[in-house]
Amino acid sequence: VYPSQSNYIMCRVSQPWTAKELATRLLTRHRILIKALSQKQGFEGKEYVRIAIKDSAENDTLIKALRAYV
Repeated sequence: VYPSQSNYIMCRVSQPWTAKELATRLLTRHRILIKALSQKQGFEGKEYVRIAIKDSAENDTLIKALRAYV
């Protein structure tokens, strides 16, 4: 996780997942939308996602979903 001045955080995605795979899985299985950054300029070959900070309930749902893939 990297410092942020907005309501987003950027996180590095570790193997065996790619950023795109994680974003797709969270969307299709949990209806959670995160942004894969791997195709963005400056991120080529790196696996990062951008996650919005939401309310406590939505953040808890995200954390629970992410734990299934750690």
